[in-house]
Amino acid sequence: MKRVIPVLISITVVIIGILVLQSGLFTSSVKSLYYILRGGTPHVEVIRRFGFNCIWYGSVALILLLCCRSKEGSISVNDKIERLLQIVIVLMAVTAYSYMMINLKSAVIDGVRHWWLVDDEMISMRYARNLVNGGGLVWNPGERVEGYTNFLWTIYMAFVHLAPIPLAKTSLAIMTTNVLLTVATVPLVMKIMKLLNGGAFESVFAAAAFILNMDVMSCSLDGFEAVPIMFVATLSIYLMIKDARSNRVNPTTFILIPLISLLRADGLVISLILWGLALVVYRDKRKALTYGLIGLALPFLHLAFRMIYYGDILPNTAYLKVMSWDGRLAAGLAYLMRFISHYLFLLILIVIYIIRVRRAEVIYMTAAFFLYFIYIAWVGGDNFVNNRFFLPFIPMLLIFGIRGIRRMGVNAAWSPLFVVLLFLTLPLQTPYTLAKPLQPEECNIGNIEIGLLIRENTPEDCTVGDFWAGSVFYFSGRRGVDLLGKVDRRIARLETTSSGRIPGHNKFDFDYSLAVRQPDLIVANFTLPVDEADMRLRTGGNDAFTGRLYFNDAFQRYYLDNPVDIETWRTIFVRSDSPVMESRNRWRRLE
Repeated sequence: MKRVIPVLISITVVIIGILVLQSGLFTSSVKSLYYILRGGTPHVEVIRRFGFNCIWYGSVALILLLCCRSKEGSISVNDKIERLLQIVIVLMAVTAYSYMMINLKSAVIDGVRHWWLVDDEMISMRYARNLVNGGGLVWNPGERVEGYTNFLWTIYMAFVHLAPIPLAKTSLAIMTTNVLLTVATVPLVMKIMKLLNGGAFESVFAAAAFILNMDVMSCSLDGFEAVPIMFVATLSIYLMIKDARSNRVNPTTFILIPLISLLRADGLVISLILWGLALVVYRDKRKALTYGLIGLALPFLHLAFRMIYYGDILPNTAYLKVMSWDGRLAAGLAYLMRFISHYLFLLILIVIYIIRVRRAEVIYMTAAFFLYFIYIAWVGGDNFVNNRFFLPFIPMLLIFGIRGIRRMGVNAAWSPLFVVLLFLTLPLQTPYTLAKPLQPEECNIGNIEIGLLIRENTPEDCTVGDFWAGSVFYFSGRRGVDLLGKVDRRIARLETTSSGRIPGHNKFDFDYSLAVRQPDLIVANFTLPVDEADMRLRTGGNDAFTGRLYFNDAFQRYYLDNPVDIETWRTIFVRSDSPVMESRNRWRRLE
């Protein structure tokens, strides 16, 4: 009898999904909820996904409620079934990741299948390639500017470039590494859940919620260092909780923690959080403090390297994205609110968990997580929508949230329904999203094509100016002028030159980049012909750099009348007094 009501609710969820898809009922309610949580009106695809997910999750809840048994206040799962489910989850995830790697992150270009990472990671790949080729850890040989923030990840990329892997395939090696690290995090999630007194049922669902998370999957395939940071942070937390149970301090943990500060510059904040956790969970505070102080040597050594090699205290992108920007806090709060809207029910469950459990390490970690969220808002958030800055703590947030369901006082018979309803609110891959045909990212294909065209048709001493500093320069191998300042010390230290709220896209100086540095080629963010009235509208806001380039005097005088006569997704212009001008009309097209 205890299961009758949750069974009826599960059936109701399925019926709601059918009605949303077939008759449009509840559509207005879905739109209102979307507006409250995220603002704006949802696309019709969002409504369809909601309907299909209601059918999927309602059916899963119904099956679980009918098959699972309650034992001693929790759901009982046979050990063999638990292991089988873990294997199924991993295999399902690996299949999904592999499918996306092939169909979303690769394409045949000029007769060769190329893989790519997100453009910011391709900047790091260029640094790694130049290091291996003897040019140093630089974007342009001879120019020491730290245009990356992921030192250790860039060094790993350099080792990949030492292997006999063609440039078209190097990104695949990075993606594969991230997928393996994601899979390796699954058993850690399950073990931490059990250390926090969670049952097998909760462990399996925490693993599923983690590995099918769209943010985790997106960051893995984009090649972000957030994935190794997430793995190292989760492993460190597991080791600390486990060792604290046996009253010993493991020095290995204090080797792992400072590595996070080398994987990403502001990873030092995460390292400090984990060092604080060590002081909370370990009884031997003196030993924990001693190991922690020894571990601090690593970030200090890296700081010394930065100051000696690049001559700066912070990476160049820190000056670009954080300094001299009045709108930073507003942009950061918008980024934080978007994350909260994606994980609102989970965060509510975490608050319930911390109130009910009252364990020192849980209280500390939850408080630290929320302080970290405030820090992310303070630095201005991110220009990517995959919540990569929050990724390192997503495994623990999922664990705490699922544990929060039991701490609500919910009867064990209701647990499957509540877990599945939690899944309905999270950004997870489902059979519906995985079954949809994938289209490779046209912008990345286009940038690789531009890079290959430039490599094939220009001399090695040719210089190129572009807003995208990754794939175009990685695949062309040409000297670059970064128009948005990620690898330009002068632009990074300017005041913001537009009202745009995308970090790293609101500082530029075309009089300097075009008239002083005089690149042979400019890759613009528009195609010809243009509507000048429309282009004037693009001189403000987030896209201001596009419109202002078009109307810049140096651009109109030296570049505008000299487009390369090859169709690309963005137009390549040749400087009128450049030696490359002579061959502008003889460029070889890609096959």
